[in-house]
Amino acid sequence: VNQSRYFVLGVAICLSPAMKVGLHLPVMVPGLDREKILRWSRRIDEGPFSTLAVGERINFPNPEAMVTLSAAAAVTERVALAFGVLVLPMHRPVLLAKQLATLDVLCGGRLSVGVGVGGRREDYEAIGAVYDRRLLSRLEEGVATMRRAWAGEIMGPGILGPVGPEPRQAGGPEIMLGALFPQSIRRGARWADGIS
Repeated sequence: VNQSRYFVLGVAICLSPAMKVGLHLPVMVPGLDREKILRWSRRIDEGPFSTLAVGERINFPNPEAMVTLSAAAAVTERVALAFGVLVLPMHRPVLLAKQLATLDVLCGGRLSVGVGVGGRREDYEAIGAVYDRRLLSRLEEGVATMRRAWAGEIMGPGILGPVGPEPRQAGGPEIMLGALFPQSIRRGARWADGIS
């Protein structure tokens, strides 16, 4: 697969100044290495695009999402950075809040976080996470926990101070819901900043 050819095709699209179009790094394409990730990131930042995004898979030969978006943050200045979807129930919410706040600081407040429950049991099983009927509830609980951490709340008894750093964006990055089904969208309407 010639990744450069795909990028040229994307750049050739004629965009209206009012239209916002984001690009997803080709993290699911085999052979993606440091040079290609950084080149794609720089070109997206230079181009007419509004957002550079990555998604999360575990049981697949793609690069890890948090590390990849951090590398993109280091070589971009303008474009918004987004997780198409982080599978939140696979993560520890307080640690994830810390990682996302750090990334928000490093990218100067350009971070948007899409979260969802994912659709692949094998990703959960590969890292020893629980895949059960409570995925949507755990997603909502995780979002609430991250927002509490970003607000500076003490995250447990006997803990002397808040989890830092403080995100660059007041209240933390926007949290978008990655969902397809009406039940998930209805539930997300209570807490999400939008749909990704």
